[in-house]
Amino acid sequence: MSKSKPIQRTLKRAFDICGAATGLIIFSPVLIWTAYRINKEMGRPIFYNRERAGEGGKPFKLYKFRTMTDARDKNGNLLPDAERITPIGQKIRSSSRDELPQLLNVLLGDMSLVGPRPLLLDYVPLYSEEQRKRLGVPQGITGWAQIHGRNATTWEERFKNDVWYADNWSFWLDIKIILATVSKVLKHEGISAEGEATMPRFTGEINMTNKIINIIQEILETDVNEQTRVDSCPNWTSLKMLQIIMALEEEGIAIPIEKMAQIHSVADLIRLSEN
Repeated sequence: MSKSKPIQRTLKRAFDICGAATGLIIFSPVLIWTAYRINKEMGRPIFYNRERAGEGGKPFKLYKFRTMTDARDKNGNLLPDAERITPIGQKIRSSSRDELPQLLNVLLGDMSLVGPRPLLLDYVPLYSEEQRKRLGVPQGITGWAQIHGRNATTWEERFKNDVWYADNWSFWLDIKIILATVSKVLKHEGISAEGEATMPRFTGEINMTNKIINIIQEILETDVNEQTRVDSCPNWTSLKMLQIIMALEEEGIAIPIEKMAQIHSVADLIRLSEN
């Protein structure tokens, strides 16, 4: 989190502790009843525990009520989410009760009440440099992306909202997000992506930027980012540029050689790859 906001960071953590503790007390009957129903209708385990990436990519175990079975096909692979989610699980998800155990994560300091949702650890290597910015703030139970579609958006839109929050975070923005979240939960909006029971798995398909940067770094044998200019790298010669374009073509990224004169930075290469 930005070190330029020490007072707001203190307010945020104090609010997290007070809010999480109060929430655990107020919602304790709901927590107990939900745990009882899961145990009765699906059996144990009651909680779905899996490591997620916290602030800075630090792993932590996220607490969440289980809403799906472990049903598998004849090859031992898990069935699609839509086939594994149970009727009680659907009800729990639609009311967001599955997220309530994360108040304990907030109390322990693993998460905040507000921030980008903590995603799976195996997603982190797939992030582009821009997407990694979402890890620069504490991950949260709700966030800017959740009040702008929750699971009913594309990964591209979700990352864009997460990065916007990371760049513009403030304590007062957190209050606004919490109030908007209450409205979303009451209306049961954005529970699932279209055609999916849950958010589809992130595969890194939108991570073209990262692939281009990796290729440039391999050929130039130096670190670069989206803002790196050709004239700032002494070894970025015309021959190296040609090697980069050929290497990109081998990866299925076509950049016409006649447009070499238009390339003055890594950002230019990325832009031309999208045309």
